[in-house]
Amino acid sequence: MEKNHETSRFRFLNYIIKKSELEFTGEIKSTELNLSITPTIEYDDKLYKLTLNVVVTTENNDFKASIEMMGVFEYETSDRKQLNIFFAQSAPAIMFPYIRAYIHSLTALSGIPGVMIPTLNLTNMGKDIIKELS
Repeated sequence: MEKNHETSRFRFLNYIIKKSELEFTGEIKSTELNLSITPTIEYDDKLYKLTLNVVVTTENNDFKASIEMMGVFEYETSDRKQLNIFFAQSAPAIMFPYIRAYIHSLTALSGIPGVMIPTLNLTNMGKDIIKELS
């Protein structure tokens, strides 16, 4: 039995690390991480661009990583409302593993223990993105 599959009309094309800064003062003593993520969105007739500004610090500020990553998504649909909802829910979740891996690699290659930020539920960020797109 042959199944018909419709190709996705929403695709993650690539990501770009636009900015990356790493600061630490000697030994990292605190393992408690503070995380801040600020999304910004641009879009046109064919592309959505989501930029996530991520700042990770330790509780006592002996470590700080600042990353600005832009994800580029392509779409083919005229239903902007449905697309906005799908984009807001999916794009941060698609991009976040790349940010986690980048921060871990950057710290490990810098001669300090690799910093692994936890996985997150990004539902609230999706709600903020929907508001911005409305």
